[in-house]
Amino acid sequence: MSALFNYEKFSDIKKLNSQKILEKQLQLKLLESSQEKIKNINLFLEDAKKARVVIQTVANLTQRNLTKRIESLVSTAIMSVDKLWPEFIMKIVSRRNQSEVDFFFMEDGQEQEPLDSCGYGLVDIAADSLNTSIWSLNKNRPTFIKDEPFKNLSKDHHVAASKMMKMLCDNLGIQFIMVSHEEELS
Repeated sequence: MSALFNYEKFSDIKKLNSQKILEKQLQLKLLESSQEKIKNINLFLEDAKKARVVIQTVANLTQRNLTKRIESLVSTAIMSVDKLWPEFIMKIVSRRNQSEVDFFFMEDGQEQEPLDSCGYGLVDIAADSLNTSIWSLNKNRPTFIKDEPFKNLSKDHHVAASKMMKMLCDNLGIQFIMVSHEEELS
């Protein structure tokens, strides 16, 4: 039995082998490149996680400072009208992947919903001073125009509300232009 050597078939196999070697080298380079990309992505992910911790820490500090400032301004305004009225409390909570703010009055050590806990005069004072305190964070314009503010406030608190507005003007450097039929507020 004699075997004949087929040069043409050998040449085809040799070419195919060379192609497969090149393909393997390309695949190895692609694998190496992909591994490098994965390494860089993992480094970026670790840095992003560290950055998120820093951002969350700064955000929490900012929210606490903001909450304290607004609570202080609103509570001061409320207490300047009637010392027996409750303290104003804000809570920043996370809902639906967003920060939201809940407002309360602290009465007898208990958090009360504003509209459930007292008369609407207190809510008028709180809402007005809350609006003013939030504005004071931005300070776009130093003038507020108010139409019939404190319409739900009992008349025996009008003088104190007027003094509270004066205090806000002096402390925040703002001006109120007010339309009212109530002389005590003027």
